[in-house]
Amino acid sequence: MEDTLRRGDVTPAALLDTLDRALERQVAAIRAALPDAPPGPAPAAAPADAGRVADALDALAALLATDDARAARCLSDHAPLLAAASPAHFRALQDAVLQFDYDEALRLLPSVRADGLPTENRP
Repeated sequence: MEDTLRRGDVTPAALLDTLDRALERQVAAIRAALPDAPPGPAPAAAPADAGRVADALDALAALLATDDARAARCLSDHAPLLAAASPAHFRALQDAVLQFDYDEALRLLPSVRADGLPTENRP
């Protein structure tokens, strides 16, 4: 594109139109290849194990409390477990972490913990 503009073979507007059409075709091809339903967390094969849920939430809480960007990886690693343990709150927790809104994520953790842990396993 830069060389074409330097040579003056086409106007910038014409080059942008060509690029726009190419990108539209590419986006249409990508959309056609994607599944119809948006991806969600993988379904859990069995009910969530309270000990594993507690460990995952403790690890996530420690990262969130120190504004550690590894919280996103921690959440991703435990997504199926936490989504199964707290389907009502997981998506909001995931959104908060992915948007680096760690204060909101920390605020949501007690709700996730309440959904996923029996009373005796809560701190």
